[in-house]
Amino acid sequence: MSVIVENAKGEVILYTKGADSIILERINKDKNPETVVTMKYLSEFADEGLRTLLVASRKMTKNQYEAWAQRYLVLILSIFSLSTIS
Repeated sequence: MSVIVENAKGEVILYTKGADSIILERINKDKNPETVVTMKYLSEFADEGLRTLLVASRKMTKNQYEAWAQRYLVLILSIFSLSTIS
């Protein structure tokens, strides 16, 4: 699950949460040195039988957001038009 927000500074940020295996596949481990420590804790939690989720964030440019928003709008409009046909 993800959400895109614009903060008070005008920065557009994507926040996402999900299963550790999925989030870890998608992060840049070179830019996130805390990944090694996080994986250690995840392993300890798994050994105790605990379920885990990770939260990640990424800054987006305004252009990236606008491109995403346009694709999203097209999708929503197509779904809406299909639901009115049924």
